[in-house]
Amino acid sequence: MALLTLGCESSRVFRSSGTLVAIEEKGRAVCLLRTEDGTHVRLSGKMEKGLVGLPGAHVLLEGELRPSVPYPEVDVRNYTILSISGKRPFVGVLRKEDGRFRLESGEGRALELDVGGLREEALPKPGATLWVTGSVVGDTLRVERFGVLAP
Repeated sequence: MALLTLGCESSRVFRSSGTLVAIEEKGRAVCLLRTEDGTHVRLSGKMEKGLVGLPGAHVLLEGELRPSVPYPEVDVRNYTILSISGKRPFVGVLRKEDGRFRLESGEGRALELDVGGLREEALPKPGATLWVTGSVVGDTLRVERFGVLAP
């Protein structure tokens, strides 16, 4: 686990990779990161909402670390999903054009989605940020699994 102190004992810049773990706390799902050295930190902030539904995913995240009990807390500022069930996901914004769905990445790449037998109602509305695992053939991504990171 890498920590960089910023002149203040109460907060630090946090950057680490690990596995997401979901626990229940006071009737609500809470997301923890189990770092490579076995330490657990609780995730918080707007970006935590997209991660809570990914238990078992391997991620790299950055944020501000604050002391808290029973786990130190990280206000997540940025993250990268490294793998879901051992596969590197494609992450992007869902678009619909001429009846076809595309996934547009932040790098300007767009892949047409082959959703197989999924009905359109099973997909989130265009504009949602998704993670998708599957295989790429040319400019088409054959969807195996997907999830919503932000509606």
